[in-house]
Amino acid sequence: MLKVLFAILSLTVVFLTDAGADELYRFLDNASITLEGNAQTTKLWTADEKQKVEKYFETLRTIAPELVLLASHENALGPIKIVRVDVAKRSIGFAKRDTSTGETYLILTDMFFKAYDVTHESVGYDGGNYSLWFFVHEMVHLAEFRSLPEKDTTAPTLNPDHVLYLTFETRISKAQYKLYQQKINLDTYKLSTDRVNVDIVHDLGLPTKYSLFSTQEALAETVSATILSPAYQAPPDILQAIDDFYRSAGS
Repeated sequence: MLKVLFAILSLTVVFLTDAGADELYRFLDNASITLEGNAQTTKLWTADEKQKVEKYFETLRTIAPELVLLASHENALGPIKIVRVDVAKRSIGFAKRDTSTGETYLILTDMFFKAYDVTHESVGYDGGNYSLWFFVHEMVHLAEFRSLPEKDTTAPTLNPDHVLYLTFETRISKAQYKLYQQKINLDTYKLSTDRVNVDIVHDLGLPTKYSLFSTQEALAETVSATILSPAYQAPPDILQAIDDFYRSAGS
């Protein structure tokens, strides 16, 4: 399940492995971290695992170079730190911005590699590669995190006055009302991976049920759909919001 966990994360690097292309990312080995209140030491990266991550970065450079440019935003944050852990709840991984330092991380679990290149009809808008969808989704989060000028700045999708927030919050509220009318549990619906009643979000221009999780998740799911789902046709105001995201994050 795609998931960004906003738990407090502390990270002490014991040593670094080789950096990725153009210093966009760096693999970390044997890092001491605290996730969801639990201290743990990250796993060692295998050559095969690193190759799989590198493959997705290269894929993204081809299909969405503008997103890669945003994620590599030139600021004092340095490369994206990629960490390998066993498990984090039911997530295959998540993006994280450390609010105390402003540093950004991509944390991958065993589930990411078990699901690597697995395709399923429930993925995204109309089916697709599960792990690649997740990877693009988290790169959107990283692009937003890394665009923030100050470590305590509110992300655009969490700012009630920002067009990105307003665009998606309006649709989320309408979907919640429809679910209420049809006596469908919101929490069950937004976390389900089947396509039952998916028309509720599709009719509102949102690509997935998971888009209802938050305005931040709605942006990540929508950008992922515009990149990976040819059948997805975003409404004009959402397209404008995505354009605003690219322009504001890239400035």
